[in-house]
Amino acid sequence: MITARNFPSLVKVTHKKNSFGIIFDEDLESIINHQKTDFTMKTTYLCSCLALLFLFSSCSIEEEEQTFDLSQKLVAHYAFDGNTKDASNYQVDASAEGATLIHDRFANPKQAYYFDGIDDKIEIPASEHINFATEFTINIWIKTDATHLQQVLYKNVFDEQEAKAAYGISLGYTPKDELQKATNDIIFSIAPYGIEQELRKFDYTEETWYMVTCILKDDIMYLYINGKPAVLKYIDGELATSALPLILGNDPSGKNPFQGSIDDLRMYSEAKSLDFIEYLYKQ
Repeated sequence: MITARNFPSLVKVTHKKNSFGIIFDEDLESIINHQKTDFTMKTTYLCSCLALLFLFSSCSIEEEEQTFDLSQKLVAHYAFDGNTKDASNYQVDASAEGATLIHDRFANPKQAYYFDGIDDKIEIPASEHINFATEFTINIWIKTDATHLQQVLYKNVFDEQEAKAAYGISLGYTPKDELQKATNDIIFSIAPYGIEQELRKFDYTEETWYMVTCILKDDIMYLYINGKPAVLKYIDGELATSALPLILGNDPSGKNPFQGSIDDLRMYSEAKSLDFIEYLYKQ
């Protein structure tokens, strides 16, 4: 049977003018309108997808900050938060001789110790836990208002008659003759087999807090300043310490007193990683 479906040309169409005066078949206009609607929907969908893509691409995905256990391998911790008590599990309390409480690096009152550069010091009793031989990390905050040679931390070598630091931290440099120039050094020193070895970072600024980190591991000395690597050095030999106290603010001779503030001394029996040091600096 012949029907209009078999011959579309036989289908009756109605002609009309659009708003622009152009004659359209009614069925053709319906198709065009449908296509316009479909195109609009697809365009809207595409724009939405692009907007979402832009939104997600512009968002920064923050990585979770790595955290560390600050007490792991901690053998001494003097926070100096109003006293000289050892906050580590070993509880080897220190004693202050002349050093007085002062504000810390966060401007909190009586949360650090000030040394007058004459005869002030803090003594930490000798303990096997701080008699390091091949590996350690020492972290301390310091601020000085002087440039002469001064001892911040000092632990004597095994020979108590020999004035050498098995490990120590000092500041400044006094020229030995007129040809040498005084420099504002931060110095990390050790004496394996009684032979002095030093690392130096030049040009500290007075009245500025610094976090100084000293590390020994696998015959390598490392010095970090404010959580960043400063210098390293290969050495040979093990340390041997005496039964004398560890001194803050001077050496046994009393000739190199420290003038400034000391805060938050931590000592670890292992070498800490750069990530750990950077994390500690943010605390």
